[in-house]
Amino acid sequence: MLKKPKERVLKKAEAIQGTTFQPGTSIRFDDEGNLERVELGADQKVADVNFAASMPWVFKKGTTLQYQGIIFKAPRVPSKITIHEPMTLWGIDFPAETCFEPASAAGSIGDEGVNVIMFMQAQLGEATTIKGKEFPAHEYIQFYADGKVIYRENGEEKER
Repeated sequence: MLKKPKERVLKKAEAIQGTTFQPGTSIRFDDEGNLERVELGADQKVADVNFAASMPWVFKKGTTLQYQGIIFKAPRVPSKITIHEPMTLWGIDFPAETCFEPASAAGSIGDEGVNVIMFMQAQLGEATTIKGKEFPAHEYIQFYADGKVIYRENGEEKER
């Protein structure tokens, strides 16, 4: 049996671990053959196979995805997404070099399968103002589809 190369650049679109990656995408696998790191080769959606409804955004070419098989060996959602230019997610403008960590859930309600991104944690790439509040570079916040933003100030959780 031929072993897949640890790193490769896609020549055609290919669905791997829940994302349909476009040609030109650079992918790296871990020793077990699961995604480890990806650099998008084209503007595209991420986690489109199962999480399209709650991950509707098109990420720009060059966006970096990291996968860590901590809970699942082959996660269907990246553990970290790093954007390299400004982007708007759920109505919030984020600066370049912001890192997102999606919090996903998968299961069933009755007979229906459900896959959803419940919220995202972001580490801001540079100082920015969100909902009238100034946040310093590298600050962590959580944000939700309904526009809610959670952050910590003086050790206390606050909401905007």
